[in-house]
Amino acid sequence: MQLVRVEGLWSVVVNWFHRTLCLWDASLLVWVVGALRPGLSVYRESQASRLSHAVPLTVAAVLFTPAVARYAPWLTMRVGPGLGEIGFAIALLGITSAISARLVLGRFWSNTVSLKQDHRLVQTGPFAWVRHPITRGSCLPA
Repeated sequence: MQLVRVEGLWSVVVNWFHRTLCLWDASLLVWVVGALRPGLSVYRESQASRLSHAVPLTVAAVLFTPAVARYAPWLTMRVGPGLGEIGFAIALLGITSAISARLVLGRFWSNTVSLKQDHRLVQTGPFAWVRHPITRGSCLPA
C-alpha cells in the first residue's frame, strides 16, 4: 500500500483496487459504445420505473469511487498476501463474462426494459450455460 497526495488530501491507494476499477471502466466503455446502436424498440418501460432502479444503482456506483474512500475506510483496508490477486481474478472473470454476454445480445440489449422489434430468445454464448449472465457477471466482482 502506498500513500499518494491528492489535492492537499492524503488518500490511500490500493494497487489491486485500482486495477479492478480499470476493469469496470472497460465494461462501461463496452456498454456506452453498444448503446450507440440499439435495436428498434416496440415497448419501453416508463420513466418512473426506470428511476426506481437507476437512482439506487447510481448511488451505489458513487459509493465505490476512490473519492469516497477517505470517508469509507473499509474500501481501502489492507488485505492479506495473495488476496488482492484472487479478488482481481474474480473481478476479471465476472466482468469478462458480463461483457461477453452483452456482446452476444448485440442489438437486443437495452439500458431500459424494452421489447425489441424481431425479438428472439438468445440461447448462445453465456446464455447457453447461465440464466442472466450479465447480472451474475456484474455481481461477481462485488
